[in-house]
Amino acid sequence: MNLNPDDFAEMVVTTIKKSLEGPLVKGRFESLEQRIAALEIRPVPTFRGEHREGKGYRANTLTTHAGSLWVSMMSTTSVPGTDPSWQRAVKKSDVR
Repeated sequence: MNLNPDDFAEMVVTTIKKSLEGPLVKGRFESLEQRIAALEIRPVPTFRGEHREGKGYRANTLTTHAGSLWVSMMSTTSVPGTDPSWQRAVKKSDVR
């Protein structure tokens, strides 16, 4: 079978398009699009430096306190480590 390059290119493009429209690929794209949408609505962590007592911190805020890195699990004005609104992300190290 002798095909000219343009006919061959058209045949390849048509085959790829049909494959992409098939249920296996389409279903996979839909699944990936749902995962991307779920990731995009997650709050982005914000680093606020050293913790300041009495200052308000929104959920998903990173701050340092007593040598450790903490993340706020909800909006809070408490000191990291004193209640469940904070979770330690990195423990202070004794290595110098």
